[in-house]
Amino acid sequence: PGEDANIQPARFFDVPDQPFRLYMSTGSGGGDPIDISWAIDTVTGLPANLDRIHFVKLVNGLNKTMGPFGELSGELGAIVVSMPDGCWPQAGRDAENRAGVSFDAPADPVVLWKTVDVEALEGSSPVIWRNRVFVRCTDSLKAFDLDTGIELWSQPIAAATGEDTTSPAVHVNMVFAVSGDQAYCFELNGAPVWHVTLSGSIAGGGVTAQRACLYMSTHDGNVISISPHDGSENWATPGFSGMLDAKPAWSPSEHVYVASRNDAGPGRVVRLATADGSTDTPWSDPDNMDVRHIMFTTLHIDSLGEDTDVILAVAREATGLGKLRCLRADNLTQLWEIPLPEGAGSPAVLDRRIYICCGTAAQGQTVCFDGSNGSQLWATPAGEGLGKANTSPVVFGNGIVVATESGKTALLSPSDGGIIWATSYSSRIYAASDGKIIGIDSGRVFCVSD
Repeated sequence: PGEDANIQPARFFDVPDQPFRLYMSTGSGGGDPIDISWAIDTVTGLPANLDRIHFVKLVNGLNKTMGPFGELSGELGAIVVSMPDGCWPQAGRDAENRAGVSFDAPADPVVLWKTVDVEALEGSSPVIWRNRVFVRCTDSLKAFDLDTGIELWSQPIAAATGEDTTSPAVHVNMVFAVSGDQAYCFELNGAPVWHVTLSGSIAGGGVTAQRACLYMSTHDGNVISISPHDGSENWATPGFSGMLDAKPAWSPSEHVYVASRNDAGPGRVVRLATADGSTDTPWSDPDNMDVRHIMFTTLHIDSLGEDTDVILAVAREATGLGKLRCLRADNLTQLWEIPLPEGAGSPAVLDRRIYICCGTAAQGQTVCFDGSNGSQLWATPAGEGLGKANTSPVVFGNGIVVATESGKTALLSPSDGGIIWATSYSSRIYAASDGKIIGIDSGRVFCVSD
């Protein structure tokens, strides 16, 4: 028994107890899991291989009349949809929104499988749900088996144009994809559910799934909220000043966050109510930098003396130099800032440490910061290329996975950034599942594992 210091409070009751162990599992709010993969066909006795269920019948052998106290029988306290272990449902996000996982990366890695060129989009993130990998390709959404890389299905979607790097997302046991102003929903087995035309062309990053809605940023500065069930629009904001290059930042609260890039003024971070898209006073970058990447997380802040929900904002000026800023999530006031080298990508967080890949095209590096005050803990030497500019790392329990300038995937030591291993192929953005690393290289999807 114990507590998981890294778990988001909103996820506490989504983590089921392990029924085959004594005491309550670490990080669990209790309750027994029911996995539909356990379902058995009553005729054959074999696994039923269900993708979803609509009804659950509960049978209990206890029913006793207690006189004036009424009936004693089985009671159902609540049902929640729990996150399966080892899932990576959205770009740059594990179940705890950290771009980091508590399990270890492979110790002796090999390329387990690699597809042929399926025209997978560079810069688009694979997403993982149970034993499936979903990948955005030039004019299709494809699903692959996580263990073998075998293509399970492919569905056509509108062809990517320009610098489209939108990523799919999995939510409520359905997979979503966007291309331009087109949005799509498929069942996990590839069956189409709906297809709608949106009120704007979707910016890089793609879909953010949060609670019972999907959120997207458009190139003309709007944020759109739609229903995952039928694609109907809940609300759309009036245009913000500047372009929205990234998808909204997920949070467990009643808000989503967006970052803007504005050539005529400072970049901004805006907090929107999930109910209607209404906004508070936005935060504007004091140095007139563009805000390129943001993420929601929880850090222990030294100046406050407590764990605090924060927004990490990566801001960059025209020269490519930038700053990492830490803002309070509730009022967007700045807590600390620290300079960044050129080409900083999106951050990853684990155990109150922040990791960012940055640098020029030939001098990429990885930098580690203390999340409590922004102080730099270590940085890899710029000349070694351990951390490619404008890429995103993934943090494992035993190290940080990064793309290298030499076209490899490397695991770095969390203590000092020293290289532990390097293997073939690299990716601008990775997804992780227990013991496996998934990436995209030159249109091919690859999996690194032990």
